[in-house]
Amino acid sequence: MKLKKSAPASIGPEEETIRLEAELFNKRRRSGMLRRLKPWLFAAAGLIVVGALGWLVWFSPYLLAERVSVSGVKVLHAPQVIARADVPKIPLISVDIDKIRAAVAKLPPVKSVEVSRAWPHTIKIAVTERTAIAVVPRGTQFAGMDESGVLFRDYLTRPAKLPLIADSASADREARQEAAHVVGSLSPALWSRVERVEVTSIDGITLVMRNGQRVVWGRASDSEAKAEVLEILIKRPGVKVIDVSVAGRPTTRS
Repeated sequence: MKLKKSAPASIGPEEETIRLEAELFNKRRRSGMLRRLKPWLFAAAGLIVVGALGWLVWFSPYLLAERVSVSGVKVLHAPQVIARADVPKIPLISVDIDKIRAAVAKLPPVKSVEVSRAWPHTIKIAVTERTAIAVVPRGTQFAGMDESGVLFRDYLTRPAKLPLIADSASADREARQEAAHVVGSLSPALWSRVERVEVTSIDGITLVMRNGQRVVWGRASDSEAKAEVLEILIKRPGVKVIDVSVAGRPTTRS
């Protein structure tokens, strides 16, 4: 005789409530665990990203210093600057910017230099060159001198617009610097009238004008005031010698 299977007992309201509460509890527990793990997951992801970026920048072959860009050169040529910079082919971030700046700054025509990285592969070198305000005879050629008295370039012939610094054997670099300061204090109108600057010592500076007038300057102190006085006295007719060595007591001779 076969026994009939009894139908499953129906779940009462209390059992259903217990089941739902259990499910909600488990869901809340999983959600809580996820919230607690989130900061750690984000931190781990961040470390992975930072590590990848660090490898890319410092150790990978994809961001090497492969090019050098040079700007601002007229006296110098870009290949000269690149050769002096001697940029190694290493990761761009590892290139010693200060070392390159110091090396390029030793080139005589360089007044100042800025070096920077241009991602992903370039070192940029921006040069500001010295400007010649006068020339000094050197053998059969002429050396260009800037406003600080530095001789930084050569000329085969004397540039027509630059005054000549005729320094005697007794004149040293300090005396040339004084002469450079004098020339730099002149207005363009006065500067264009100077034929040469005779320098015997730091306080023995004389301007010889293109018209033959001589201007006794003395030393470079008070050059701006002396230049203002000269602007007035040089217009007087028949004056052959102007002495502005003491700016407050200038004299003239015919």
